[in-house]
Amino acid sequence: MGRKAKKRTPGPGNGQTNSRSKQKSVFQIPQLWVIGLVLALTFVAFSDCLGNGFAYDDDTQILSNQFIHSLKNVPKAAITEVWYWRVEQDKNLDNTIDKTKVTTSYYRPVFTIYLMIGWKLFHKWAVGWHFANILMHLAVVYFAFIIMMRVSGSQTISGIATLLFAIHPLRCESVAWISGVSDLLLALFILPSFYFYMIYREKSQKRYLALSALLFLLAAFSKEPAVSLPLFIVAYEIFVTGAGDPLKKRVTRAAVYGGMFLAIAAVYFALRVFSMGFLLGNNQSTITSLLSIALTVPIVTWKYIGLLFVPWNLSIYHATPMVVSPLDLRFIVPFIALAGLVFLLRPLWRSIPARFSLLWFATMLLPVFNLSAFNPNFMVQERYLYIPSVGFCLLIAMGINRLSLEGLIPQVSRRTAQAVVVAVIALFFTGKTLAQNKVWENDMTLYRHGVEVASDQAMPHFILGYQYFKRQDWEHMVDELEVFVQMDHTNIPAIANLATAHVLRFESTQDRSHLDRAIALCQEGLNSGLPMEDATAATMWDTLGHAYTYNTPLKNYDRALVYFGRGAALTPNNPIINMHIGATYLNLGNVDMAFRFLEEAKNGEQPEPYKFLAYAYAMKGDMKDAIANLTKYMSLEPNDVDIVKEKRDLDKWKAQLAQPQNPSQG
Repeated sequence: MGRKAKKRTPGPGNGQTNSRSKQKSVFQIPQLWVIGLVLALTFVAFSDCLGNGFAYDDDTQILSNQFIHSLKNVPKAAITEVWYWRVEQDKNLDNTIDKTKVTTSYYRPVFTIYLMIGWKLFHKWAVGWHFANILMHLAVVYFAFIIMMRVSGSQTISGIATLLFAIHPLRCESVAWISGVSDLLLALFILPSFYFYMIYREKSQKRYLALSALLFLLAAFSKEPAVSLPLFIVAYEIFVTGAGDPLKKRVTRAAVYGGMFLAIAAVYFALRVFSMGFLLGNNQSTITSLLSIALTVPIVTWKYIGLLFVPWNLSIYHATPMVVSPLDLRFIVPFIALAGLVFLLRPLWRSIPARFSLLWFATMLLPVFNLSAFNPNFMVQERYLYIPSVGFCLLIAMGINRLSLEGLIPQVSRRTAQAVVVAVIALFFTGKTLAQNKVWENDMTLYRHGVEVASDQAMPHFILGYQYFKRQDWEHMVDELEVFVQMDHTNIPAIANLATAHVLRFESTQDRSHLDRAIALCQEGLNSGLPMEDATAATMWDTLGHAYTYNTPLKNYDRALVYFGRGAALTPNNPIINMHIGATYLNLGNVDMAFRFLEEAKNGEQPEPYKFLAYAYAMKGDMKDAIANLTKYMSLEPNDVDIVKEKRDLDKWKAQLAQPQNPSQG
């Protein structure tokens, strides 16, 4: 007898995949139609993004970023961090790279170069930017499908999994947000990189390995989580492909191929260190305890799992305070639940596709557990699930494929039950995704939605309050910052901003309670004993003094000057404080002192000094300079609340200037 052929466990990369992938779908739909239908539904789900504008980081990353205006900056983009341009642009540095000016840990040259190309193509045309994001997501969806086809060998499972991945509401943060393109770029390189690696392992043609390596390098230069791919390849070689081979053989393959991709990752890390001066972080993190990080990982994991299963209250805010004690229920409960979940998932390990799904999800999620790189207010982000969720969706699709309601409803076949479940999920996901896309329409829709769904967190109120500040909407700014300060009594800059907002609110309402609240806030902040910058303390002294200059029973110009003086001592040549000192001296009738401070205040960007100088010149009888300064002010502030009075005064001064001079006064 001839030698008995050795039985091999079916799985990706062992020669079994191709024959299995030719199986017809349970729905009897050609493969081209399946992926075509998925792509069409995906485009529909994200089509309303085309009506969105710029939001979140888009204003700074694209609209204000002069660095991306010229492709001549490509070489510099290769050796600087993503936000380096702010240092250069704001501080007018020369072209010399100053590594001490690194402000973030984000080294993403491909992302920056993409923005340069996008600027050349679209400039400020938001539709073009959004359309490009949708196209890239469609490409990612396609590669997710062909990978899952090779893994599962089932067109039905792959079609369902790809649809779930494509239209899941968690995709909105990466697709509907223009600057979320970094996730799309990462996926657009890392998925085909792994796909061509699978082809290489089946056909042993080196050109596929070379292409896989090149794409992996581009993925690494797009976003940092790409470096998890070598770890997945190690796991893939040991536990997935050729799973029936001896362990020693699998470990050897894992060492060889994993080592090759780790060597490529080393190239990325070498350039990262050369460009930024450090390997992972720049030591600016406030989280230093490894124990605290380990204790927080279980609750972070459950938050991500929860977002995948229940994508409801989606926003950029998922505050996760660090766990500092192993006795904290925020560690104990998630840890026990996570251990229970691992135990329940053990039977799935017998399935090669399920094994692939679990390993992909866990490995691709690993980078987000570098919690020291994140602010606790933004530690959990929906976009971080973009690539890991491929594994999750494949696992869910396998479950749906085994779904049968024949025991409950005999007349319902498995095929019908699957179709109904998929249709219901797809309908829900599409509706939620369309709604979530509009959250990203602009800054205000994004931040207002954040307050709506995360009102119990402090940060949403602070950021929305700042948006109202930029729009000079003092009423709503006061409302939001009051909520924030109630939640966080230690944020001195917020207290200072809130006090200023109350003063500005008084100017439009004449409600004395706003001045009382401003005074109380300034006294609370200045007497808190908390550390604060001189500029913040100066702002509070200035606001405190300003509150005593209005025509109310509180009015006390002498006290105001004392407070202004304390602020000026902390920040000499502060134009706003000088303006307030000058205006106070003007009210006291001391024109000479008023001129001294108002002239210094003109060096700033505030228009108000021109107004006070105009009235100072008028008090001296210099109508020509009074007219010039008031005209200047009115051109800068055409919507001033006192514009009617100012126009009347201007006409009066012009009339006085036009009167003929009395010869006896010559």
